[in-house]
Amino acid sequence: MRAGVTQAGNFFVHFTPDPDPIPVNEPFELDVWVKQAKDRAPVLDASVYIEAWMPEHAHGMHLVPRVIARDADGRYRLRGMLFHMPGRWQITIDIVRAHLAEGIRFDMVIE
Repeated sequence: MRAGVTQAGNFFVHFTPDPDPIPVNEPFELDVWVKQAKDRAPVLDASVYIEAWMPEHAHGMHLVPRVIARDADGRYRLRGMLFHMPGRWQITIDIVRAHLAEGIRFDMVIE
């Protein structure tokens, strides 16, 4: 599952790409759910940022994703994702809320 708790333990994050599986060299969107780690209550007032990086090639994406929608269930819809080549990608999701700033990284292989 594409889910986990941020490094300081305050947020539970999971995501689903659209379409899934993620296509190579075609735009896709990402639904990211942000919840309180302790009780899984939706977090509605955060800023969500995404970066993607290919460690073996030392480069990231050519686009800058942005949040285009927020829902009452803690879902943040991001547009502007594009993995322009196959291989191992690292997705870092940063959550900023009030005085907290935490992140989580996911590794995935795109074929």
